Amino acid sequence: MDAARLYVRGEELRIAIRSLLGLGEIEDFQKELTALAEVCLDWAWNFAGRPSWAWIGLGKLGGSALSFGSDLDLLVVGEGEASVQKAVKFLTAETASGRLFQVDFRLRPYAEGVLGVPLDRYVEYYGNEAQGWEVQALTRARFLGGSEKVGQQFWPAVEKSWLRWGKEKGFFKEIVAMRERIATERVAQGAEERSYKTARGGLLDVEFAAQAWQMREGFRESRTGLVLQTMSKTLPREAGVLTDGLNFWSRVEWWIRLGEGRSSSLLPKEGRDLEWLAARCGEVGGKDLMRRVRETFKHVHAAYEKVVR
Repeated sequence: MDAARLYVRGEELRIAIRSLLGLGEIEDFQKELTALAEVCLDWAWNFAGRPSWAWIGLGKLGGSALSFGSDLDLLVVGEGEASVQKAVKFLTAETASGRLFQVDFRLRPYAEGVLGVPLDRYVEYYGNEAQGWEVQALTRARFLGGSEKVGQQFWPAVEKSWLRWGKEKGFFKEIVAMRERIATERVAQGAEERSYKTARGGLLDVEFAAQAWQMREGFRESRTGLVLQTMSKTLPREAGVLTDGLNFWSRVEWWIRLGEGRSSSLLPKEGRDLEWLAARCGEVGGKDLMRRVRETFKHVHAAYEKVVR
C-alpha cells in the first residue's frame, strides 16, 4: 500500500509539472489522472484477491475527466462484501504516504447498504425503482476493472432502462428541475460569479445539456467532449458554445484544484490567487478573467436552455 502511494504521488507530480510547462492540453492531463485511478482500482481488486465482481465508474471517472482532488464515483457489480471492503481499504486507508483516492458509492441503489450489488438487482432497480436523475448518471457509466466477465455485462443489462427514460416525455422537465435545484441550493448567496461549476451557465450546464441530448438521441458515450462533437452535426451553434464552455471551465477547474490540492468549486476572490488563475487561463488579469467568466455563464446557459427544452 505504501509503495502504491509513493508511485501515485510521483505520477501526480509528473502530471502537474507537465501541465505547468504546457506540455499538452488539459484534456490530456485529465485522461492521465483517470488512467492512474484505473491502475489503482486494478491494484485494489488484486489486493482483494481478484474476486468475481467489477468496478463501474461514473461521473468524472467514467467520463475520463478527473482533476486533482476528484473523488472516484463508483459502483460495484457483484457480491462479496468482505473483498469489496478490502479493496476500498487499499484505496482510502491513511498511511505514512497518505491515501490513494477518496471514493464515493452514493450512486448505488438507494445510496445505502452493501457496496457490492448483484447485476440482477441493478436491472430491477433501474428498471422499476430508480429516479430519472439516477438513470441519467448512467450516461457516464464505464467498466473500469475487476472481473471482465461481470463488468462487460453491466451496460447491456441496464441499457434498456436508460433508453426508455430518454423517450419519456416528462424526463427532460425532471432534468431541468434537478439542474435548477442545484443552481438554487448549492450556490451560496453572493457567490454566484465564483461558482464556476454549479451556477447557471457553469460546468454542470454543459454536462446536463450533453447528457439530455444523448439520452434523447439514444447516443451512448461517456466522454462529454465526444458527445458535443456528435451533437454539432444537428445543433452546430449550441454544440460550439457548449464545447467552448467545457474547455474553459475544465481549464478553470484544473488550475484551481492543482493550486489548492483539493476539490474546490469556487473561483478565488480578488488577489494573487485570482491573478495566477487568470494567467494560467490565458487572460491578462483577474478583471479580464471575471469578464470572460460572466460571458461564459451567459452563453453556456442560453445554449443549455436551447438543448434541454
